[in-house]
Amino acid sequence: MTNWNEWPQWSGDDVFRTPRFQFSCSVKDYSLKTNKNEIALLKNREFLELYRDIVFNEPVRTIFELGFFQGGMPLFLADMVAPEKIVAIDWNAPSEDLLDLIKANGLESSVKLFGNIDQADTKKIRSILDDSFGEEPVDLIIDDCSHFYAQTKASFQAAFGYLKPGGKYIIEDWGWTHWPGHPWQSPESPFGDSTSMSNLIFELIMASASASGIIAGVNVVNPACVIVTRGAGLAHKEPVDLAAITHLAGDRRAQLIVAPAAEPPGLLSRIRAKLG
Repeated sequence: MTNWNEWPQWSGDDVFRTPRFQFSCSVKDYSLKTNKNEIALLKNREFLELYRDIVFNEPVRTIFELGFFQGGMPLFLADMVAPEKIVAIDWNAPSEDLLDLIKANGLESSVKLFGNIDQADTKKIRSILDDSFGEEPVDLIIDDCSHFYAQTKASFQAAFGYLKPGGKYIIEDWGWTHWPGHPWQSPESPFGDSTSMSNLIFELIMASASASGIIAGVNVVNPACVIVTRGAGLAHKEPVDLAAITHLAGDRRAQLIVAPAAEPPGLLSRIRAKLG
């Protein structure tokens, strides 16, 4: 692993180097393209430091990522963490410049990118995991893909069982429903009237209460990152059915994303009386 006290070396708010690569990072500019001189990465400094904290806690030898964009995260992790294998998928195919960078830096055996993959194609995702890792559990899974509820949930349920017990499944950018300002709270939002990702976070928390042997913990780090820890009570590669493992007492049901609940009659007057 590269010394995180020395690297990455920042030359501005959005430009830095690792030992082998130059990066340009932004969380807003989706027009950035990786070329032979610079790698595009859709993460800021704070987010990259979060990954430093994750990989410091325990060895990370194998990584699976959903959504590699321009290859920034796989190459960043390859240089800073130096795992044995990083496998990543994306809707778009990797560019020739990106593939050339991988080859020129001797990473062809450790960095594998699969393009033209739909995140909701769970059969294909499980096939790639099987072919890439065999019977070896994965240490870390990162979902920085569609950020749509149904697709993200489908790939989580399909891939979570491939983690080792104690392994981490990171879901990024879950909080877009709640981000203030333009475009998130306007008709121009890229997610339009899509189902909120917050539903999935609530489902994961409820499942961790019902089946802690499967989901050992859910850490909501910030509005753009949730870390789900795998329990030891799940068979290797076994799919997860969140609905099946989430138990709700009696006939009660949890309505997740709803309008604020009405106050019980007389609540404010009772509170004021108690306060004097």
